[in-house]
Amino acid sequence: MKNLIKKIKGTPITRNKDFAYDDYMENKTYYLQKIVCNLPVEKSNNLSQEKMAKCSEYGLKFVNYYFKSPLLSKTKAKIYLNEDIWLRQSILIDLKTIDEELKKHSLRLLILSGYRHPVLQALIIRQVSKNYNQKLADKMFANPDNYAPHTSGAAFDLEIWDEKRHKVLPTKIFGIIDIFTLEEKVNLTLAEKEVRDNRRLIFNLLTQDIILKADKVFVAHPFEYWHYGRHERMSAFFAANGHKVFYDVIRQI
Repeated sequence: MKNLIKKIKGTPITRNKDFAYDDYMENKTYYLQKIVCNLPVEKSNNLSQEKMAKCSEYGLKFVNYYFKSPLLSKTKAKIYLNEDIWLRQSILIDLKTIDEELKKHSLRLLILSGYRHPVLQALIIRQVSKNYNQKLADKMFANPDNYAPHTSGAAFDLEIWDEKRHKVLPTKIFGIIDIFTLEEKVNLTLAEKEVRDNRRLIFNLLTQDIILKADKVFVAHPFEYWHYGRHERMSAFFAANGHKVFYDVIRQI
């Protein structure tokens, strides 16, 4: 396992040649409002009716960063919040498979967010806009009036937890949240190299058929290194290669 981790960290994150990253960034609102939210759900597939379950039921490590957030403490968000994190069952099963392999090297997946009720998503946007600014809210959160991937129960945010050091592996560099900048930058500092390698670890474990079978891998959000999903609209859009949409918005668990 040690050699596997080293190999994964040494494997660069590459761009999907079928996705126009620059065009998306220049015309993000158009793509989200006109294309992503209108991608059809294949409701004839059995997965479209798949139920959700909690991370705790699968022994996954989690910290729901919205549950105790002061940002939401004085709003009606609490009726939509649960300390546990909910996701579609097959996604939890596959995250558990990756987690079991990571345990062999004293590492764990740490799930930070999963399903969000559309009302909760809207409240988060409202509070970020109120406490910071609207531009930041629009940049960081998908509007549920159009489509927000977390409302499907098939998108999640995560990091890697180091069991020996009892902390998250370093993945943060201020102002750099996409998955390509550190790959394409020359003359990285030691801290930047560590962050790049840890982001590679997350990306390759989830998107490549290293532990999961090829038809089970997840799709990365290229502009949020912590965000992954599968068979929901945003993932299908970013995959740009016939990725099917099975999971629609859920309005109650």
